[in-house]
Amino acid sequence: AGDMLREMELRQLLQALEAARIDALVIKGAQLAYSCYTRPDLRPRVDTDLLIAVADRARVAEVLHGLEYAPPEQVTGELVMYQASYVLSRQDIPVHTVDVHWRIANPQLFAGLLTFEELRTVATDLPRLGPSARGLSSVHALLVACVHRVAHHFDSDCLVWLYDIHLLTQTLSDEEWADFLVVVRTRHVSTICARGIERARGLFQTPVPPRVLAALTDDADEREETAAYLSHDRRQVDNFLTDVRALPGWPDRMRLVQEHL
Repeated sequence: AGDMLREMELRQLLQALEAARIDALVIKGAQLAYSCYTRPDLRPRVDTDLLIAVADRARVAEVLHGLEYAPPEQVTGELVMYQASYVLSRQDIPVHTVDVHWRIANPQLFAGLLTFEELRTVATDLPRLGPSARGLSSVHALLVACVHRVAHHFDSDCLVWLYDIHLLTQTLSDEEWADFLVVVRTRHVSTICARGIERARGLFQTPVPPRVLAALTDDADEREETAAYLSHDRRQVDNFLTDVRALPGWPDRMRLVQEHL
């Protein structure tokens, strides 16, 4: 029942964004609920993640406010946070939370991994969610699933995230697997993606083509900067220092320090 209510609100939001001529992609758990799972309520989630263009942030906020979504207390800043939450309540009871992203992750090493523009170019329809619903391609959805559990959760063994990977791998064609290998290699996340797929295979016997496994194993290199996020004892200060080093110049680095303070 809760999932049906959330879907009703999400459909209304997507229609409002389309009416405002704003492109938005449904990503992460919400996308997979309507593409990989037999029923959306079988994919537990606490919010709906949307990805938008940086230039559309203010317009999306206007649409959400018009639908009576309100932002809760949250961290803000141009460099410290690349997402914003909005909550819709009915009679003071939260019924739908939306996380609006303009980059796919907050850590600087991952923030520019995939841009909205390149993701939109090969986005796929989500007909089960409505005619205006679009999500990531299978290749990009798998990459994001592998990155998310590491960039924000340090190689977490959360079963639902690993099961997402298990389901996504079964949607890729031979050509898409080839594209996936190229993308993870050129974006320097081979080690992270190899770990996610390896953990999914260990738990769910996930079928992956042998040549793909061999290529991932060959490409995996713990010297990749992003591989440092696989450490379970990684500290917040380590994340901060990595973010500072990843920014291109001292003005941005000082701005990041200021936003943290």
